[in-house]
Amino acid sequence: MTTEPIRAPKSTPAPSKARVNFIDALRGYAILMMIQGHTVDVVLQDKFRTRDSLAYNIWDHMRGLTAPTFFFAAGLIFAYLLLREEQHEPGSNTRIVKGLQRAAWLMVFGFLAQFHFYDLQRLLVGSPDRWEFLSYSHVLHTIAITLIFIILIFLLVRNRPRFAVPLAWLLATLSTFFLAGKVLAWDPQSLPFKLLSLFTHPDNSYFPALPWAGFGLAGACFGWLIWTTRWHEKWWFFASLCSLGIALFLVYYPFVGDHGWLQFRLSSAPALIGIIGLLSLRGWIPEFVIRSGQETLTIFLLHLVILYGALSGYGLHKLWPKELDPVQTIFLALVMEISVIALAWHLPTLRKRFPPLKWIR
Repeated sequence: MTTEPIRAPKSTPAPSKARVNFIDALRGYAILMMIQGHTVDVVLQDKFRTRDSLAYNIWDHMRGLTAPTFFFAAGLIFAYLLLREEQHEPGSNTRIVKGLQRAAWLMVFGFLAQFHFYDLQRLLVGSPDRWEFLSYSHVLHTIAITLIFIILIFLLVRNRPRFAVPLAWLLATLSTFFLAGKVLAWDPQSLPFKLLSLFTHPDNSYFPALPWAGFGLAGACFGWLIWTTRWHEKWWFFASLCSLGIALFLVYYPFVGDHGWLQFRLSSAPALIGIIGLLSLRGWIPEFVIRSGQETLTIFLLHLVILYGALSGYGLHKLWPKELDPVQTIFLALVMEISVIALAWHLPTLRKRFPPLKWIR
């Protein structure tokens, strides 16, 4: 059986700016929705979190799409760059090493995000709970695992026929969602399986690798699709995604059960991607959204410090823990959004003046 390197069709033009805008717009939407969603969740009083409120229900459903979009965009951009590098450097893809390095950094950042100064005191005095910050995983760990999955699958089938890579990613995506419910109850007590359950059991992780890595793997499949076809430059492609999302939602809605949250996200995500793609093609995505999408990691880490008190232990979760009314909450969310947008806008300049900032990108 003959093999061929992964490449875009010869007739395919050079990557266009529309492609960059679409990917960054998707990431920008995810990070900005995350900022306002986490801000509202931290400070809004419980009495306003009612299912009788139409506004709250709409907000809650839209917020539910933030994490899937974030994972999807992470897998999309990495797979796209991976495939592009494979065309330029077949067999010696530097993106693989960069991806593994990024996964390692995300693992470190994930534990640091859970570390506070009072943990240092517990370490120094030998407190029994001194290693508590290492006993559960962070969303950054799940993203790192997703990148590792994408790379390992790619390495296993990169020399196979052309469609082996996307099919393998697709199979991994479906397996991730299928196995999620079966692995949730798995809680082994012996090493190394105990360490593995740190990233899969819901008691140890708010975003278990199963099923959340599946959204990143789905993004990798999408990255292969747009790299090889350039359909993302066609309006009908994104219109079809909108139609697919609506159709899936209508099919899933009557059967919502224990996994209704997953069904809602799987059906709504294509529609959301289609809408953002159509807006990108029309040039209707504001520049500040695109700039924010280019600085997701920096914004994410900063919001952990401000909202959840990463490192210091003191954040808005301690200052106004579910104490604000809707007007105050909306105002604070707007302040947070404007602040991170301004940061994203000026980060390129700041990196020139403070080179260490290049490590957080």
